[in-house]
Amino acid sequence: MSGHSTHDPFHFYKRIAKKILRKIKSNETFLAMPAIRRLHTSGHDRNVSIKELYEQRQKLRLKDVFNMIARESGFENWSALLKGGNEKLKLIFEFAIENYPSSHLNHWYPT
Repeated sequence: MSGHSTHDPFHFYKRIAKKILRKIKSNETFLAMPAIRRLHTSGHDRNVSIKELYEQRQKLRLKDVFNMIARESGFENWSALLKGGNEKLKLIFEFAIENYPSSHLNHWYPT
């Protein structure tokens, strides 16, 4: 097993962020565009259009997706989410579990 608790918010967010980043960097437009729109809507860079973001998608990093998740959760950025305290993080984690059902951890195989 990976050694991470199935209720570890950081591990959960990291898995979600990696999945989203893979979609963003996909050569399949139908996979990339919804994730890119989501990143753009979260306020990633207001000076860049969705088209430009799509064209520059290979330059995006995991930290960009972490910041998107933090902004969607009501924080300014990932650092602010981490400083938000365990109670807030636990509430956000519970919300994420309910709203990202396809991202539940796989209990059958090591990840």
